[in-house]
Amino acid sequence: MKPVKNPLYVPPGNPEECGDYALDIYAGCPHNCPYCYAPDVLRVSREEFFSHAEPRTRIVEGLEKQLREMREEGVVGKTAYLCPSCDPYPQGCDTSVTREVIQCLKRYGCHVRILTKGDGVRDADLLDMDDWYGVTLDGNREQWDRETMTYGGLSGEELFESLKLVHKRANTWVSFEPVLDAQMALRTLRACVQPSPLGGRHSRVADKVRIGKLDFRRSDIDWAKFGRAAALVCDSIGLDFHVTDSLRAQMRDSMSRTEFTEFIHDKWNVGDNSALGPQLLDGAVAYAGGLKPEDRVAFFKEMLPCVPEILFECVRY
Repeated sequence: MKPVKNPLYVPPGNPEECGDYALDIYAGCPHNCPYCYAPDVLRVSREEFFSHAEPRTRIVEGLEKQLREMREEGVVGKTAYLCPSCDPYPQGCDTSVTREVIQCLKRYGCHVRILTKGDGVRDADLLDMDDWYGVTLDGNREQWDRETMTYGGLSGEELFESLKLVHKRANTWVSFEPVLDAQMALRTLRACVQPSPLGGRHSRVADKVRIGKLDFRRSDIDWAKFGRAAALVCDSIGLDFHVTDSLRAQMRDSMSRTEFTEFIHDKWNVGDNSALGPQLLDGAVAYAGGLKPEDRVAFFKEMLPCVPEILFECVRY
């Protein structure tokens, strides 16, 4: 491979979700995820891409040089996403170069946003509360059974344990994108905020989750139904969540506002029982998560006759 000259690039999408910059540390990935888009983007065969993972040639030197040249642009406080087209911690590989990359970014005042199916706990000492450490949980039941897993990376249980360890030092997040099993994904969502056995303050495993559908491949999941259910779960446990554009479109297009109002009333049997008002409010807020920001206020106004408290949500949004 040729030496990497400018490994940092600006990724498509919202910087808050994807980072100001992105960086792919390795060529290839051994995890063999069935939905991985990287081989298609990089125009290599899936067999070749999944056969190995090796650090891109002189990537740390190339990063150092690029950051030095970008210093006048003001890279301090910018976030680098590791890694869109590979895993920063490929299982079974020497990942010491990932540590060097993080150290280099930190020297220039950058933050990192990590997403992995591997074990990055070893580098937690480099992170702080301006950084984000995330794992991918696709809802595949195989991911929770080491003996039946057909692709690489840590098991779901191991990934959850890694979040607990890193959460002491940095922000943590979970990417439920794409989702392969809707019910398993919903169960895992609930586990992101765990109740205290003594009835006290809940233990938060993840500070935020990203929820998205399986794109470009066939699925039997009712995405609109799943999206609404996932939003309701997150809202009920106080978990910050982001719904991807493609899933939001399914949620928005599948049900009219009139149909949704009837759905909420039927689900909670809301009539004159004012005690159920908060539940109706939760449902409305969750549904609003599937709307574009400019549509939310109009939706809330339509819901005002049902729950007066929703007025406060008009202000929040």
